[in-house]
Amino acid sequence: KMLLKNIYPIQGIGRNVKKTGFTLDVFRRVPGGEDQNNIINEPLLRVLGIDLFNSDDTPAPNGDGQFDYRPGRTINQARAEVFFPTLRPFDTGVRDYFAQKGQILEDTSEYRYVEVYDTTQTFAQQALRNRYVIRGKATGEATSRYSLGFNVVEGSVQVILDGRQLLPNIDYTVDYIIGEVVIKND
Repeated sequence: KMLLKNIYPIQGIGRNVKKTGFTLDVFRRVPGGEDQNNIINEPLLRVLGIDLFNSDDTPAPNGDGQFDYRPGRTINQARAEVFFPTLRPFDTGVRDYFAQKGQILEDTSEYRYVEVYDTTQTFAQQALRNRYVIRGKATGEATSRYSLGFNVVEGSVQVILDGRQLLPNIDYTVDYIIGEVVIKND
């Protein structure tokens, strides 16, 4: 089974994300240095294809430095998910962007995070090129169901509300096979 690795949930938002106050940026961790939101002097939002328009939705070849909030194209408001326009944004998306500029990035390039697409989650997380971070702010509506991904290790889930640990099977349930938490008490 293949998973789409160009769709990312907005953590902490259940559904119906609002445009007002929404911000998103992508950073690359630099060992021993500050996180950077560019590679080879190119803004990561532009490299990844999510800054191609101005805030008024007119095309902007050099972007405007902001995430393109385009419902149905870069964001699913109802499901609170961000879409990247390429299937492998941190691999072929990066490679293709620089190829268009005449710069070849080999598969071994430190900027291409190939492992996230063709290895297990555990190995991808341990990879040296696992340096990309998506950060932002969003508001939306809470949900009673939270997806964690398939085959969650039994007993590994804790739910904490305002510093208080909730009780499994009383306040919430976990389906460890499909990886879903259902909150029982509002």
